Amino acid sequence: MPEPTNKLNICLIGYGSIGKDVYKKIHERGLDDIEAVDKRPGPGVAYNSVSDYCAGMIERGKRPDVFIIAVWSPAQVLEVCKDIVPYLDSEQCTSAPLISVETTAAPGLYKNIREIVGDIPHVVLFQERFNPNDDAHGTFNQPMVMCGDYEHGRKFWTRYMMYENIVVTDNIEMAEISHLVDNSVRYVDIAMAEELQLLVGSKENFDELRRLCNTKWNINIMETRTGIGGHCLKKDIQEINKALPKNKIFNLAFAINTEFEKQYGE
Repeated sequence: MPEPTNKLNICLIGYGSIGKDVYKKIHERGLDDIEAVDKRPGPGVAYNSVSDYCAGMIERGKRPDVFIIAVWSPAQVLEVCKDIVPYLDSEQCTSAPLISVETTAAPGLYKNIREIVGDIPHVVLFQERFNPNDDAHGTFNQPMVMCGDYEHGRKFWTRYMMYENIVVTDNIEMAEISHLVDNSVRYVDIAMAEELQLLVGSKENFDELRRLCNTKWNINIMETRTGIGGHCLKKDIQEINKALPKNKIFNLAFAINTEFEKQYGE
């Protein structure tokens, strides 16, 4: 793939674990100019608001080409989009900027974004897949799902990842819940292991049962710890239970983990 010759101005909004990794990988390539926006001041954060970033760009006679949103929740995504709106009609954005949402989506998010930003920008949902401290499953080097104006989104993101790793769909509703289901299925797998440990009465018994069962080629019982930790799994199982409240298995998995943490949690 030939190196792009045009340099883009990228505004990364949200400098948490996902945002930092996205920033790092884009900055290391050196193809584009990227600056980070986060309400929390700190190393690596150039601006504390989108308005400050855009004002700085205008002062330098430049325009924002890409907004990458990597905040915590869908509600925060909508607040960020409201902050972007005043700069979409200016002469600084005549080429139609791209808004790429890395944040986990919820049903209706794309529609809600469009209601806020209108038809001027190109918008894609491109929900992150990222495993901390795992280069084999980090940002940009594994398949990721994209919906929305994906021709424009794919044109930008192939600057940083392989074309075939951008999995596109016209079914926005299924794309919106796909990441929630990704993490919730993982949650279910761990919760099943936790239930086995509760049933056999001890960690020692469970570990031996797991060792024996996992000798079968198509069985892979997860390990148990002190409960299901991390940010994404705990958040997304609750989001899927809100999005699909009539489900049985995800609600049950959440209840199992709650019981497990009462007995084995720290």
